[in-house]
Amino acid sequence: MLAGFDWGSVMCQKLGDFAWNLFAELRKELVSLQTIRSQVTGFKITFVGTSIALIAANLDKVPPTLLVVPGFAAIFFDFLMHSYSYSIKRTGFYCRTQLEPILRAEYAFPVEHRLWEEFMATPESGKNVPFWGALGLTILAVSPGIVALFQPFTWWLSLPLLTLFLVLLICDIRTLYWPKPFAATISGLFAPDLARPCVAVFVEKDGKVLFAKRAIEPAKGKWDIPGGFVEPREWAESAAAREVLEETGLNVRVTRYLGSLPDVYGRTGIPTLNFCFVAEVEGGELEPQSDVASLSWFGPDEFPEDMAFAHQRTALRWYMESIGRMAR
Repeated sequence: MLAGFDWGSVMCQKLGDFAWNLFAELRKELVSLQTIRSQVTGFKITFVGTSIALIAANLDKVPPTLLVVPGFAAIFFDFLMHSYSYSIKRTGFYCRTQLEPILRAEYAFPVEHRLWEEFMATPESGKNVPFWGALGLTILAVSPGIVALFQPFTWWLSLPLLTLFLVLLICDIRTLYWPKPFAATISGLFAPDLARPCVAVFVEKDGKVLFAKRAIEPAKGKWDIPGGFVEPREWAESAAAREVLEETGLNVRVTRYLGSLPDVYGRTGIPTLNFCFVAEVEGGELEPQSDVASLSWFGPDEFPEDMAFAHQRTALRWYMESIGRMAR
C-alpha cells in the first residue's frame, strides 16, 4: 500500500503539503482498486452469460439443475466485487473527512466548489448505479436456477438449494450497503469536527504591532494577526515563530502568552482553537510572504477595525490589557 511514498520526509513538510501528497497517493490506490473491480465485473458478465447460454443450449444433454451454478457464481463474484468496493469507500471516506478539510483550509479552496470526495458523497454523483447493475445481473442469473429447481421439485435437493439462494441473496444485498454503517462508526473515531490548533502572534517592535493583510480566502483583503495552523508534533511556541517567519520574513522570539480563543476558519466551517502570543523581533527582512498581500505596523491606538476573524477582537483587547498592566 502506498508504494513509493516517502514517509521519511513527513516531518519536514507543512501540513497542507503532506495532506496533498497523501491524498495523491491514495487517489492512485483508488484508481487501482477501481480497475480491478471493473475487471472482476467484466469477468462475471462473461462467465455467467456464457455458462447460462451453454447450459440452455444443451438442456437435452444435461440436467436443468446445472443452471444453479451460474447463479451461485454470480453471487460469489458480487462478494468479491464488494470487497473492493469496501476498500474504495473506506479510502474515499478517509480522504473526505481527514484530508480534504486540510486541503480546503491550507490552500483556501473556494467553499462554493466541492472537492472530489465531497462530491462523491452526494446523491447526484450516481456512484451506486454500477452496484445496482451488478445486482440486477445476479438476479437474472439466479432466476433460471430457481426455475430449474422446481422442474421437478425434490425436497432433498431443491429445498436446500433454494434456501441457500435466498440466504446468499440477502447477504449480497446487505453487503451492498455495508460501507454506510462503517462510515457512521468510523466518523466517531476520527472526530472530524475536532478543533484545529492555531497560533496568533502579536509581533512587537518600537512600540508598534505588525499586522498582515490577507491575500487569500477566507477573509481576503482583511487585516489579520500573523499566525496559522499548528503542525503535528509541533509546540505552539515553535509554530508561532515558524508562521511569523513564513508570512513576514522576520525571526521572532515568543515573550509571553495571552490565552486561547475558539473560532471558525471563515466559511470553511473548520473549528479552530487559537493560542495567542506576543513576540519580539530578533532579525530578518520584513517582506510579505506566503498568503500575505501586505504588512503594516500599527500603534496601540491605531489598530485596524476590519479584522479577518471574530476571535481577534478579543485577542486585541487582551493585548491592550497586557501592555496596560506592564506599563503600570
